[in-house]
Amino acid sequence: LEQLFCGIFNILLWGCVVAEVLLLVLGDEADYVTPIILSLVIVMAALLQWHAEQQAEDQMAALQKMQAVSKVPCVRSDSKGQRLDLELDPTLLVPGDVVFLAAGDRIPADVRILHCTDGMEVDNSALTGESMPEPRHTK
Repeated sequence: LEQLFCGIFNILLWGCVVAEVLLLVLGDEADYVTPIILSLVIVMAALLQWHAEQQAEDQMAALQKMQAVSKVPCVRSDSKGQRLDLELDPTLLVPGDVVFLAAGDRIPADVRILHCTDGMEVDNSALTGESMPEPRHTK
């Protein structure tokens, strides 16, 4: 409903509809077609905008479902510099965490590869649309 009445374009069109209706009431000529067409244009624009927003929300929800939800084995250092082997939720990862991944794991965050086997490939199809996995290597 907000999309139907808000937005500068829709407000201007509704102003035109009101002006046309006032001309119908106050004027001599009866032009019923213009206010009806303008109202239909406003409703169609709002429906198209709503549909596009729904598709974007659905795509964002699908991407969120693809995120890793299982605990991730990682290494952190404590305040004394001692190594801590932890299993954390992906939402608790911070820059500097060392994450251990195995074949088939979903990468839980934006990571820098420190070590990998020869021929490692990453499937980025959900993000980039690429159909083929991309090779990765350490730098």
